[in-house]
Amino acid sequence: MKFQVLCLTVTTLLAAALAAPSNDAAEAALINDLQQKASAANLSHVILPLFNMDGGSSDGMKLKREIEADLMDSMWKLFKLLFQRSYSGLEETRRKVLFEERVKMIVAHNIQYQLGLQSFDMTINNLIDRTEAEQAMLRGYRHPSQRDEINGRHKRQALMPTYYYTINVNSLPATVNWTAKGWVGPVLNQGSCGSCWAFSAAEALSSQYYNISGTYVELSEQNLIDCTGYLGNNGCAGGCYQYAFEYAENGIDSAASYPYTGMNGTCAYNPSNSVTKDVGWWNIERNSEFALQQAVALVGPVSVAIDAGLPSFQYYKSGVYAPAGCTWVNIDHAVLAVGYGTTSNGQAYWLLENSWGTSWGMNGYMMMARNDGNMCGIAYEPAVPIIN
Repeated sequence: MKFQVLCLTVTTLLAAALAAPSNDAAEAALINDLQQKASAANLSHVILPLFNMDGGSSDGMKLKREIEADLMDSMWKLFKLLFQRSYSGLEETRRKVLFEERVKMIVAHNIQYQLGLQSFDMTINNLIDRTEAEQAMLRGYRHPSQRDEINGRHKRQALMPTYYYTINVNSLPATVNWTAKGWVGPVLNQGSCGSCWAFSAAEALSSQYYNISGTYVELSEQNLIDCTGYLGNNGCAGGCYQYAFEYAENGIDSAASYPYTGMNGTCAYNPSNSVTKDVGWWNIERNSEFALQQAVALVGPVSVAIDAGLPSFQYYKSGVYAPAGCTWVNIDHAVLAVGYGTTSNGQAYWLLENSWGTSWGMNGYMMMARNDGNMCGIAYEPAVPIIN
């Protein structure tokens, strides 16, 4: 089973390579080499008996380890080529060790998935050779301050209205997907900047602007990164969408006029390029998934903060994400709740848009367990801007 699942993992990496055709002879050679080695590994249960070995014998185990090591080496070479990595010396060794450890973790998890013991599977993506510190940089959500003032300015977070659960959920649509209705833009990539909060906020604002105008305009994440420091946000070092909504009460530029750089910069907001402004925001009733469902169904996409610190989140591929130990206590990442539904086998889910590019998850999206004990703290402090 382990070899079979390892080969499925290899197949995923090969699919990524083949999905982006290249004339690079080195890449073609690596793909061919990996295909051959994957076939050999997958047929180990046939190959070993030909040498009078079985998988449990010392010679059989030795051969399996050699096949696995050879396969892993080829996977590493193809990964570096696909994701444009260039390492040398100790750095090459350190990154390869991370890669191999995580591939083995993914294989172990996917064995459980194949056996029906997990509701989601994992895969190799561009985060797999990153250190934990590098991965943590992407998770830049910070709770709104509980202090009355920041930089001498009274905070409006506590003054914003609360959106309460008031309707029987059975009267709401069974499935909602705002991506199919034009309210949601393409999946974006925040790069190595901890600006998830800005992407979540800008997307939520763009969605509400679409609601009133019928035109989708990508609003500027960089505008929020550069210009909300006086409210308590810290650009690429983290922030919260609530402060971004407060800033947007005075306007926000389009992404076309104020493009994303992925770095902290000097505020260059130009009122003549402002697309819209909000009049505040709703704080969705805390820890109420029913209130969140009502808001997503009746108001539109909602900014949500979640615990994204588990390795399973970094390498999520598909299925309904429902890991053990994912709670509101460790909320550190902002995404956009763009819908909800129920799978064919009856598992309720939230549909989330991430800002880590399309190579992550389901082309940039995730299904997260819904009505499952407030999975990953998704209902802890959601919010949605109000644009009239």
